[in-house]
Amino acid sequence: AAAGAAAKSDGVAFGHGRAEAEDTVVFPLLQMALFHIRQDEQATLDLLQSLPPQSAVWLASGYFNLTQHYERVLLEQTRGAVHVLTASPAANGFLSARGVMGHIPAAYTYIEREFFRRCRRQQQQHRVRMLEYARDGWTFHAKGLWVYYPPNHTASAPHPTAAAAGEAATAEGEAAGVHPPTHGGPSISFIGSPNFGERSVHRDLEAQVALVTCNAALQQRLHQEKERLYAYGTEVTEETFRQPDRAVSLVERCATNLIRGFF
Repeated sequence: AAAGAAAKSDGVAFGHGRAEAEDTVVFPLLQMALFHIRQDEQATLDLLQSLPPQSAVWLASGYFNLTQHYERVLLEQTRGAVHVLTASPAANGFLSARGVMGHIPAAYTYIEREFFRRCRRQQQQHRVRMLEYARDGWTFHAKGLWVYYPPNHTASAPHPTAAAAGEAATAEGEAAGVHPPTHGGPSISFIGSPNFGERSVHRDLEAQVALVTCNAALQQRLHQEKERLYAYGTEVTEETFRQPDRAVSLVERCATNLIRGFF
């Protein structure tokens, strides 16, 4: 019912109604795939597929395990630059865990390596960068999405049809439109619990907000937030996976492929 209501809300469009006097709009998003609620997933996909050239996406996920759909969109349909930040093995919360849990960092290394090499095979390494967060004494659990539009470009959030913004879009009505030009900071940011991974999308209950803004002060604060995270990022290269501590055994690779949908 919520999806239908959102789809019928003709007033929800950028540049209409009360938005002329407002500079920021917030859409709440839910993900409960087990109950067929996929607002967050659809909004994320719509956004990534609609970006113009010269835009930039900064995506942080402490536990990097993108769904096949997200991965395909990032590599084949997103037109802007993509900067992915994830935990290095030293910043993984399961480092030195006992028993089976101690193999989790190796599983994430394997997933990361496969994504990195897929980028190379599809000749996307010039557009898609991977970085690993490493800071002495710290683990990395951050998650988020920051979208920068090229100068003088009119940004638009995912169109709130069907699952994209659900009842929130209907409730906002005409207040849901903003034309945010860039001011050296992100025009759109997703803030909340999703990791953009298999478990996050298909199994867990997740909630976040899509924030669309042309407020220069807020954009600068969002930019600084992102910069503080990426300041501890080291770019991933093929050499990264040749290091002795990045070795992944055959058993770990097979187990990861079998249970990847659970984390």
